[in-house]
Amino acid sequence: MMNVWRLSITHEDDPRPMLNRVIKSGSLAIGWGLIGSIIDNKYTSPEEISDAIRNQTEYHHLNNAWHGGHSLYHFCYNVQHNDLVILSKSGRRYLVMEVKGDYQYDSTSEKPPNTGDYQHQRKARVVPIDADRLWQVTGSGPITGHNTYWTFIKCQKTIDEKMKAAMMG
Repeated sequence: MMNVWRLSITHEDDPRPMLNRVIKSGSLAIGWGLIGSIIDNKYTSPEEISDAIRNQTEYHHLNNAWHGGHSLYHFCYNVQHNDLVILSKSGRRYLVMEVKGDYQYDSTSEKPPNTGDYQHQRKARVVPIDADRLWQVTGSGPITGHNTYWTFIKCQKTIDEKMKAAMMG
C-alpha cells in the first residue's frame, strides 16, 4: 500500500510557474526554507518546527507557523518512497508525482519564479494519473488530525500497486 498526499504548491495566483519548476527540477518543494534543514537542526516534532518558523524574523508577518510545522514534519519524516503526491492550488488539482528521494535541504536551490524559499525538497517524478480522480479515490480530504489549510496533508485512503496501475492505464 502507498500513501497519497496533497501538496498546495504556491501562494501566488498563477500556479504554472511552480508547476513548471517542479517538473523541470524533478523535485517537490515546500517553503519556510529560512529555518534550515529539519534533520540537521534536529527538529523532532511539528511543534519544534513551528517554533523555528515563528522565531524567524522574516516570517513574523505570517500566521501559518503551526501549519508549516506539521507540513514540514510529515514531508520530512512520514513520506515514503513511491508515495504519490497530488499538487494543488486553491482547491484545484493539477498533477500527480511519485516520491523517489529522501528529504533534502538544498540551500543552493533555484528560487521559484515568483516568490518563496522552497529549500525543503524530495526528488519525485510525474506520473500519468488524473489528479482529480486520485483525490476522489483517496477520500477527497485529509486523514483525521490533518487540516486542509496545511500546505501538506495525508489523504484519507491509501492505494495499492494494482489500483495505481489501473489509474495510469
